[in-house]
Amino acid sequence: MTNTVASTNAADLIPYTGFYALSSGSGSFLLIDTNFIYNNGAITYEASITISTDGVSSDKYDFAQCCTFADNVLTVSNGTSTVASVTLSSVNSGGVVSALSGTVGGVQVTGTTPFNPIEIDVFAAEYYETLQTSGGPVYVAKFRINTDGSIAYRPDDGGDLVPVQLYAYNYAMFVIEFAVAGKTITFEMGTAPGSGRVAGNSANGSMLISIGKVTPYPPMQATPAPQLADAQA
Repeated sequence: MTNTVASTNAADLIPYTGFYALSSGSGSFLLIDTNFIYNNGAITYEASITISTDGVSSDKYDFAQCCTFADNVLTVSNGTSTVASVTLSSVNSGGVVSALSGTVGGVQVTGTTPFNPIEIDVFAAEYYETLQTSGGPVYVAKFRINTDGSIAYRPDDGGDLVPVQLYAYNYAMFVIEFAVAGKTITFEMGTAPGSGRVAGNSANGSMLISIGKVTPYPPMQATPAPQLADAQA
């Protein structure tokens, strides 16, 4: 007989990241939140489980301290008491990405989520700040995400892109956060028409773009800004 060791590796939960509304009603939910941590080239993962049985109050449990995950069963404990024990499964059909079934707070529940976590390397690109000049827009490299997970940022005082040694990426919100020169920078990652991948600055509402060429459909002649001629989407 093979002994199964329950995993406390948060990376195992990444595919099931999301908000699960529970069948017990009253606004009850279970939220699986996961993070990618980059520290001087070393990559680790963190996770937490938030549970609400009434939709009004909630409790948050650190995965490494309070949870195990084995044979697709997520168990959340508070000391010696089991708070939740649910089986997680991938669905990827009918608008549902993942599902759970089991017990939460001693009540039998089911739940689904339409959420699809996105890996950090999907956003690998160079991101440009748009500066408006009398001669038209000028694009200046401000932020870069590399396929190996490393990132670089150009501080407000100018100069070259500087490697960032420590940052966190949240799979639930597609958010990257790091500190440069004592200032916390938070980017909400996504896409935008005509701009490719984008990084929205949550502090001031500005947006960095990865491309600056818009090609209408049906195709029409369009000239990209020369500063972005070699940029990739």
